[in-house]
Amino acid sequence: FMEVGMLDALFRILKQNPPHVVVVQGLQTLSILLSQITAQTSIYFILSNNRINNIITHAFDSSNEEILAYYVTFLKTLALKLDNTTIQFFFNVEERTFPLYTEAIRYYNHSESMIAAAVRTLTLQVFRIPNAALRTFLVSPPVAPYFPALITTLATHAHRLQAAVTAASSDPASGPVRVRAALDALLDHLFYIHDIYALGLAGINSVLTTSLLNDLVRPVLVASVTRSSSELSSELALFLLAQLFHTLDDPLLIRALTSALLTEDVAVRQALVAALNLNVGTDELALPALACLYAVVSNDAVRSRDLAAAGLARARPPQNPRRSCSAGPRKLPSPSVD
Repeated sequence: FMEVGMLDALFRILKQNPPHVVVVQGLQTLSILLSQITAQTSIYFILSNNRINNIITHAFDSSNEEILAYYVTFLKTLALKLDNTTIQFFFNVEERTFPLYTEAIRYYNHSESMIAAAVRTLTLQVFRIPNAALRTFLVSPPVAPYFPALITTLATHAHRLQAAVTAASSDPASGPVRVRAALDALLDHLFYIHDIYALGLAGINSVLTTSLLNDLVRPVLVASVTRSSSELSSELALFLLAQLFHTLDDPLLIRALTSALLTEDVAVRQALVAALNLNVGTDELALPALACLYAVVSNDAVRSRDLAAAGLARARPPQNPRRSCSAGPRKLPSPSVD
């Protein structure tokens, strides 16, 4: 393959702006070829001499959905070949360039779900590479804004869900379908954020946590619960806070979320108490508030002392060391609010 200079020939063809069917065929052929190669020496041979990077940085017509789909598939196929050795062919430490990553993240929030999913797979593969220089690069300019952008996108999904919920009351036929679609998109994005946290990378997790608290939790969710902001309804804000506690489990993040919700601002606690007091609050707020508190106490990363500081505690099973085995099965304890 390399002896006849096919990669060079393909790059020369691409620079001539051929018909899109030629571009698609070239990208598809490359993806198939790369996915079938298993011999390490062959992989090194193809990736060397910067030929692949030249194709990655070529100005493809991203307005053509078919070309873009095959291009992103090509990038994902390359990413699946990444390890701590092959990263040298893509990431230039001295020049601080990594076109495979920087080109891909341009499409992380693409409207076509398959393209967005491929980019997420690619980024997670990149994040797994145990390379200190690479991990420093990921949280430094110019690519560091990718992580705050993920939180901004999560906030956008929250506002779209609010708009869909508001519109559903006047459109009983298709309104619920749009609400479901908006919710699915939000949860899909939230699970991607969870997958990033699950890698346990301190630098990335720190950037994500700071942005999540400062760009979404405090100014949007908590503010909507206390009604100091009207961006979201209190019901939806409580629901989304519950989703954060149900989905995310990074200990440092959960401690910060617990503090933001229960101890930082007395107005938040007062709003939760009022929602649970049906003599003061409303039926519409009681269930979301209870679900939110249940999510908090159910998250294993929430420390008991943080709950105690807010006047909450997890229910404990009764202590009865003399209980015989014939006394029947125990019931699982349920969370309670002190």
